[in-house]
Amino acid sequence: MALPEGRYCPYCGEGLRREPVDGRALPEEALKPACPSCGYVHLDAPTPVAGALVEREGEVLLVRPHGAEEFALVAGYPEPYETIEEAAVREVHEETGLEVEVGSILGSYSCEPVGQNLVLV
Repeated sequence: MALPEGRYCPYCGEGLRREPVDGRALPEEALKPACPSCGYVHLDAPTPVAGALVEREGEVLLVRPHGAEEFALVAGYPEPYETIEEAAVREVHEETGLEVEVGSILGSYSCEPVGQNLVLV
């Protein structure tokens, strides 16, 4: 994967470096271009997005993503080496600390006009 155009942080101008995100050990191909100064991480926005509908005893888990005012289902982009199901499990763990199991794929939804597709598990 090439570094993003310009190879510099769009926020502070520092040169980007390929580094593990959050100190996680990742395969070489999964290292993200990151800014050592301000912490910006360049994410290629693959499609589809993995979303998780976590239900227990009739209640559904919602999160408030990164300071947003609205609540949402847990969702995120799969790493290049992950299945949709693996990405959903990882995202739930990263965002909540919960360990979950995938039941089934519930559906695939187009998110226009941004051109993303959400696969809900």
